[in-house]
Parts: sequence; structure tokens; C-alpha cells
Amino acid sequence: MKRLAIAAALLLFATNVFAQRTLVVYLPDSPAESAKKLAESVTDLAQAVSQRSGVPFELKFFRKADDCAAFVAANRRDIGLIVAPPEFIAELPDDLGLAPIYQFSRSGKETYRRIVIVRSADAARSLADLRGRTISVVQPFARSAFRNDAPAFRAIVPAPDDQTAAANVLYGGSDAALVSELNPVAAAHIGKELRVIHTTGNVPLPIVAIRGAAFNDREREAVESAFMASQTTLAAIQVTGLARLGGREETPRPAEEKKQLEIVGVSVEALDLPAPSTASLTVPVMVAMEVPEIVIPEQ
Repeated sequence: MKRLAIAAALLLFATNVFAQRTLVVYLPDSPAESAKKLAESVTDLAQAVSQRSGVPFELKFFRKADDCAAFVAANRRDIGLIVAPPEFIAELPDDLGLAPIYQFSRSGKETYRRIVIVRSADAARSLADLRGRTISVVQPFARSAFRNDAPAFRAIVPAPDDQTAAANVLYGGSDAALVSELNPVAAAHIGKELRVIHTTGNVPLPIVAIRGAAFNDREREAVESAFMASQTTLAAIQVTGLARLGGREETPRPAEEKKQLEIVGVSVEALDLPAPSTASLTVPVMVAMEVPEIVIPEQ
């Protein structure tokens, strides 16, 4: 009875360890038509991955980098998957144990470009002309946005997402904005109220990172396969495929404990062997012999 209770407790503990997995999504420069369309797309993604893998996921969808980072820090044991820009993932703690497994792809490319937009009536023609002025940038991209090409802006206006950054230029919130080349707000106004003065080099599309400690081997394989099979749910944000990243890391196995061989003497009595029989045994034996011919001389 005691062994049964221990086994039940261990089973309950194992179930609780892997009971809740969270899919965290933060896509601030997604080219979705609206925040509603983006939310619908990632909701479909979470449901599809859960159904195909048999591993239930709770979706947490964020519009602000700070909110997303705070949630991950406070709920790190529940994190299963994170879908976000590489710049955001790189700022998360290393000991979270995230491993990138997929990268978004658009028309066979895993990269895209960002553009700097200003109002059409603005005198700026290049980045240098923005010295001493303001620019709206989504938070995770602020550090790596321009590298050595950045002029001395008067202020960087943090924006929660790309649409807000573009709207800031339209409605006077900032002089310029750094947004995706596929930004729907910018696309609708370029050539009218807005124009492009700078285009960045190629930057990587968002990635999918998995926290291996949240799954056993069977679950992880099922989740990765299910995510790949569910990529069609991301069509609304112009994701046409997923590119595999890196190799599958193996969980290190504990070293086998070497046990020293111990020789113990045991008496014959301790072995409890049956006593040998004392009965006599008669076995008939037939012997064949070849006798050489004997010649007796005549007298």
C-alpha cells in the first residue's frame, strides 16, 4: 500500500511538472492589417499546435516588449515556446534555456528590410538630415537599428509596434519612424503623405524558440512537427514558410556510476546443495577386442 502511494505521488509530480506550457508571441512589426488580424492569426496557431501535438498550450500575446519580458521573467517555468524577433530573444536571460528551432520565411527569404519614413513635406533627404530630430522606433530594434549610420537624434520615441511608429509620423508624434518595408500604414501613405529617405540592409525575420526543459523527448518532437504543420495559420502576416535553424541538441545523459566488484566467500552449507548419492551403480560393459592370430608349429 505504501509503495502504491509513493508511485501515485511521483506520477502526480511528473504530471504537474509538464502540466502547463505557454506559447508567448511578440511580433511588433508584423505586416498584419490590424492588431485584431494578428491576434486571430496567433490564436489559430496556438490552437493548431495544441491539437496536432496533443500538448495543450496557453497563448500569451503581447504588444509591448516590456510586458512580454516581464511575463517571461515571472513565469519562466511555464514557458514552452516563444515567437518573437531575434533582437528580443537575444535580450532574454541565457539560463532560460531557449533554443531557436524555426525562422519565418517570406517567398523563400528569411530576411527583410526596414525603412525610415518622414512626411512628404519634410526637408530631410537622408539619415544625416535627421540630426537633432525625433524618430519613432519599436523598442527591441532601437539598439541595432542603425549601428554606425545613426545620426545624433534629439530623441528616440519608443513605439509599441510598427503601426504606432508610422502613425506617429502621420500625426506629429515624431519627425521620422523606422518601420518594416511591409508596414501596412506606411504602404497606404507612401507617395502621398509619407516618403522613404533610408532603407536598411537585410535583417532577420522573427524566430521560434523552444525551452527544452518544458518537454519530454516525445512531446518535443510532437510539438516541433506540429508547429511546422501549422505554419499556414500565419498567412495573414505574410509568412509563407518556416526555415529550420541549427541542429537538435541532445540532452546530456548522466555518467554511469561505476560499481566496485566485491568478492564474498560463501560456505558449502550456505549454498544448500543436494547431498551426493551414495547408492552403487552397476553398468554392463561390452568390450570388443581384436586378438592376433596365433600359429602353433607342428611337432
